Amino acid sequence: MNDKIILLLQNWGVTEGFLPFIYWTIVLLTVAFVVYASNAVCEKVVVPLVKSLTRKTQTAWDDALLNNKVLNDFCAIVPPVLLTILLPLFFDGNSRFSVLTLKFCNVYLGIVAVRLMCSVIS
Repeated sequence: MNDKIILLLQNWGVTEGFLPFIYWTIVLLTVAFVVYASNAVCEKVVVPLVKSLTRKTQTAWDDALLNNKVLNDFCAIVPPVLLTILLPLFFDGNSRFSVLTLKFCNVYLGIVAVRLMCSVIS
């Protein structure tokens, strides 16, 4: 995938000096957009859909289990999971940036998962 993007940039006339900068800018902006869009879809589409479905049921346990706090905490899990999936596709697994970003995502994912479990329990 990386070679296709680089070839496309070269076909557009990007010089060798600017190629790495433009390539990494495009990659980072694409990953950021995908993560932001997935979070927005989760908050704007999934949460209202689940709320409307739980309101229509007769049982009370789903209303308590799937309240606003639980759903919002669930939506916070989506960005680090996507980053963990997308970053190895674009970055060399041994680069410092990749290793540090994946470690940060794993720590953040752990924190958010604990927060989600606490909101489900309470």
